[in-house]
Amino acid sequence: MHIPVIVNIRSVFPIAVLSVIIASCAQAPVAGRAREVAVASNPAKEMAPIKREILKLTDTDTEANDLARASSVEVENLRKLKFRDPVKKAMIDKRQLSAFLEADRKEESDPDSERADQLAFELFGMLKPGQDLRKIATDLMSDDVAGFYDPRLRALFLLKEHAKGGNAKQTMVHELCHALEDQYYHFLDVEQALDRVDKNNNDRRFAWSAVCEGSATLLMFRWQIGAMFDGAKAEQIEEMDATDAETDAETAVESDTADLNDDMNAEDVTDMSMDADDEQVDEDELTSMIEEIANEENNNSTKVTNPKADAGFGGEFGRAGVDYAAVPPIVLRPILYRYLVGGSFLNHGSGWLAKPSLADLDYAFNNPPRSSEQVLHPDKYWNPDLRDEPIAVRTADVTDILGKNWKKVGSNVLGELGVAIWTDDSDPAETPADKSMPFEMSIIFKQTSTIESEGWGGDLYTVYENGAGAAAMVFASVSDREIDAKQIHAALHGGAGIKIASRIKGDRVVAVFGRAVDASILERIADRSMATFETQPTAPLILRH
Repeated sequence: MHIPVIVNIRSVFPIAVLSVIIASCAQAPVAGRAREVAVASNPAKEMAPIKREILKLTDTDTEANDLARASSVEVENLRKLKFRDPVKKAMIDKRQLSAFLEADRKEESDPDSERADQLAFELFGMLKPGQDLRKIATDLMSDDVAGFYDPRLRALFLLKEHAKGGNAKQTMVHELCHALEDQYYHFLDVEQALDRVDKNNNDRRFAWSAVCEGSATLLMFRWQIGAMFDGAKAEQIEEMDATDAETDAETAVESDTADLNDDMNAEDVTDMSMDADDEQVDEDELTSMIEEIANEENNNSTKVTNPKADAGFGGEFGRAGVDYAAVPPIVLRPILYRYLVGGSFLNHGSGWLAKPSLADLDYAFNNPPRSSEQVLHPDKYWNPDLRDEPIAVRTADVTDILGKNWKKVGSNVLGELGVAIWTDDSDPAETPADKSMPFEMSIIFKQTSTIESEGWGGDLYTVYENGAGAAAMVFASVSDREIDAKQIHAALHGGAGIKIASRIKGDRVVAVFGRAVDASILERIADRSMATFETQPTAPLILRH
């Protein structure tokens, strides 16, 4: 089980607060609140008994199949693709979900990679003493998931506890989009290709997952807009292309929520004509409906302004309680961003309500972005003149300097998003964008980059430990310009009690972090690492489908 990118839990695409975030924005009308996760099992492993048990449910679950029947047609119309094969589907309970996730973890677990990330984030200072990275990620998924799609099983599952009215259908639409796109773009093939070219690159996996989740999220938004109009058909949402530059801004929705997010322009909403009864919806009527939903959602959200007061979102979801303020940003922010920033990326940065072209979607799935930098700055992917591919970094092994009983645990890539989280010294729990909004809402209004991260070109962190509590890490970073390297070098910091030895040379920075390691050894490692610092272009992804 892997949360792609930043946290090395591959093949799992979880979310904690997707629709709550959108609803609270008051710009995208949302029928309910869904959390979803797409799980990809290792095709080389024998299927666990719990997975066989759950898969059998898809043969007899009439409720799930009835729910999917109409939704499948809507998804096909919105995505302009037809299902090639039937999709298995079933409702499961929370016990079955927990058992499924545990089985998936056992199948996919890479203890060294998990240990490397745990130690790295402790040394960087992104995990506090006693925080268990895997437990935090697993608890977040177990407590706050409404559905998931498994590409190996070619099946999707909804949680019975969360399947209420519009919430169930909203989740079904999102998961059906995953299932439909998997039939054309073969998600497992992509995962295997990522393993072949760069197995230990969480940043690149984030970029791939942002394409998957961004696409499903944008489609879900368009479906939600249609659901406002009492039976409006999916094909009637075609007017929702927010790229129409001729839209008069003066006709935008005039409400206090219109300026909550620059990426969500009010004209994205007002430049739509929905027609359930062959009549164009009046602009004032649309505005009133949006404001009504926004007010309802904001009222529901007041209970969780303090995340510890009621993390269950009005009791509708997350009944076990999720304290989002306690989730380290290195876990929470990448999970949220792959949905919302991923959707904006597919729209070339134009916002959440725009409709990406079919050609762009096809290109992104067949030629996924290679870094979080490209997702955060779409021009660095879509614009040929500004295309900026990440640089692969390598440094020499330093086990011999560390001495007897030391071993290399693993290595990975932090990426621009990881560097932004590491160098972000603001505390959203203390300075939320809006005191009236839930904590997790304030996360998406944070800048996705920092001055230290914006010049990112490539990096690699390599972790070592001796089994007796001592740990060391070499972080090697290459920047776009020398001034960018100076910004990174000036921002170097670690966790409590962590020593750092650093070197800077032109556009390159080396930082050696140590816990219970002599400072002179860290200095020797820094010299070795800078002397052996190598770079090369990242390899393209070769897909076999």
